[in-house]
Amino acid sequence: MRKRLEQRAGAARWLIACVCAFALAQPARADAPTPDELAQLEAALAENPEDEAARSAYGEALLRAGDALASLRVLNPKRLPGADWVRELRASARLYRKRGELLAARKALKDALDLSPNDRVLYAELSEVIAATGGAAEPAQAQAESTAPVAPLTAENAQVDPPADAPAAISPTDETRERERKRAARAEAARELAQRPAASPLSRRHALIGGAALAVTIVAWLLWRVLRGSGDVAVSIELPEGARATLSVRLSRGRGRQRPPPRPDVPLETRASSRFEHNMVARETHFRGIPAGRYWATAEGVVELGANREGVREEQELLVEKGRATRLVFDLRLDECPVEVRIVRGGARVANARVALGGDPTSLRRTRDGIARLSLPLGEHTLLAGAEDRAAERKLKLERIVPVAVEIDLGDPAALTFSACEPAVEPFLRGDLSVAAAALQKTGQEELAALLSGRFFQSRGSVDSAAEHFESAGRWLEAAELRAEAGELTKAAGLFERAGDLSRAGEMYNAAGDL
Repeated sequence: MRKRLEQRAGAARWLIACVCAFALAQPARADAPTPDELAQLEAALAENPEDEAARSAYGEALLRAGDALASLRVLNPKRLPGADWVRELRASARLYRKRGELLAARKALKDALDLSPNDRVLYAELSEVIAATGGAAEPAQAQAESTAPVAPLTAENAQVDPPADAPAAISPTDETRERERKRAARAEAARELAQRPAASPLSRRHALIGGAALAVTIVAWLLWRVLRGSGDVAVSIELPEGARATLSVRLSRGRGRQRPPPRPDVPLETRASSRFEHNMVARETHFRGIPAGRYWATAEGVVELGANREGVREEQELLVEKGRATRLVFDLRLDECPVEVRIVRGGARVANARVALGGDPTSLRRTRDGIARLSLPLGEHTLLAGAEDRAAERKLKLERIVPVAVEIDLGDPAALTFSACEPAVEPFLRGDLSVAAAALQKTGQEELAALLSGRFFQSRGSVDSAAEHFESAGRWLEAAELRAEAGELTKAAGLFERAGDLSRAGEMYNAAGDL
């Protein structure tokens, strides 16, 4: 829509320029519009503003009367005078000069200068017109003469005021008069330029005041920087043993927008380091000459520990003091230990194996090509693994943050918890021990069913029932611990004795009073 309107406006301006050129190119007529005729045309247009014929007639009459700006106003009711009218006014002035209507040309150029006061070319053209009119005329008189009916060019008035480009023989006296006329024209143009307001809305006084205020502001800022001073910042990165890091450390005045850590599988963006940002940092970096004040330090990147890659992002607030070095430590040591679990059978990795943590039903996950990677806190854990019709468990004790690799062989009978019972694998890994025990009991594996039932009752706090199921499963040591916990010392002593732990059995007999 906007482009269409601009095209229409351009076409309208072209049409108006053509009309002006055609009107001014016509020979001067003896019936130039009088003030009464102009008034009648204006009244006719006021009665019917939509009559384009009346508008065109009134605009043409104003143009022939020597008022190009008024003609443009009439012919363009929906446009405001602006810099885009200068070209049309200049064209009208050139046509007026060709017809010898120099006062009309002078008025058109002055109107153009009102719309574009900084156009030096207009001043040069106005100077030529003033020189051609024989010197400067009073503005009021020039305006009155320009709005008066324009008489046709005749031989008489052509001799009185010939055009500037008319060929004629010039005598020495005429040369002197011509120079004086041009000097007076230049002086008149200079006075016109001096009398016009400056393009800037600020007066010279205001400009001086503004410049002084800017200078004072700059000096105050420089003094503040000098008095505030600067300091250094040393940033240290604490990493787990055997770990590597690729980090970016940045100082900023305000706290940055909260963002998640970078993804470890996405390559880090390589950027050049700057005064307030250091990239490719591994362990330590130093910022020197930092202006004193409060800052936020941000360290983000990727930490590699063995085969594990983890994205990290940490923020800390710090105070940089004048003439001092501030030390900042980012402790990126992991709180959990990376554990790699490999599930094999007969030396080959089991692709469809599943791994879980004992006591955590939500930890069940499938392995990828027989390998599962876990992050576990320090302490004791029970790893559960299963595939096809068999399952196994492994105790794991973590005492420090180092990568650990655990291999569980589902082909080793000594490592299996049970086998040959596929319906029991899924419930066992999810912690539904009663369901797994029922499945084992259906296949005739009574002892293993009793073992899982004992663990089920132990998790529920039923010590007596758990101890009975452990005794049925032949797990004397587990049953003895539960009997001792329940205060049944004599039964616990007998169970310890059957388990082969004679020292604990003697302690239980002694505690029961049976010396």
